Amino acid sequence: RKHPVAGQADEMVTRAEVLMARGATPEAAQALQIAWDATRGHAADIAEAMADLAEQEANPVLAIEAQRQSVHYGPSPARRARLALALARAGRTEEALRSLPSSDRSPEEHIAAACAARITGDKHTVETALDEAFELYREMAAPPIAWLDHLASELEQAGLSRLVLQVLGRITLFRPADALGRARYAHALCEAGEYEKGASEAAASLMLNPGLLPARRSLASC
Repeated sequence: RKHPVAGQADEMVTRAEVLMARGATPEAAQALQIAWDATRGHAADIAEAMADLAEQEANPVLAIEAQRQSVHYGPSPARRARLALALARAGRTEEALRSLPSSDRSPEEHIAAACAARITGDKHTVETALDEAFELYREMAAPPIAWLDHLASELEQAGLSRLVLQVLGRITLFRPADALGRARYAHALCEAGEYEKGASEAAASLMLNPGLLPARRSLASC
């Protein structure tokens, strides 16, 4: 059975052939453009799903190639950022930075640039890029949670604890039923000396998952 996108593309191609036979060239071109856009978008989605699978299987070569194809067929800031992250994590940091725009970066692209800079030991660039990403996300009413997770991880590795707390707190607001996320936030709060709030978050995490060891540890340490 054909995928709906493939069916739509076939339908548009058939329509274009009929229109061309009638001499309706502009309408035929429009039908073909619809088919082209649909198939490119579908190919980009497939490539991105393949990249997800490759990352789960710890296959960096396939992950990079799949991300590259997703950018080719459906370019977007988030897809460029994912390609840059895959390259950086494979040790190809210069190529990762070249794959990103030099200016007007999205928050996702700033996070990817920070990752590459961290690997090369460029602390100043790391902090600047993470600050930019943080500020851009702060302006968004509903930022992508998966990328907030990425940002929190990079902030933690950069030692920017003040920003870590704010990002983890925001993730908790968006995902209040995420026991592990609340335990992570509780740990960060306790590490920052906010013991009462940390204990409260740890208790909330344990209400969701009574056996969660990180939450138990945070509650004990707070």
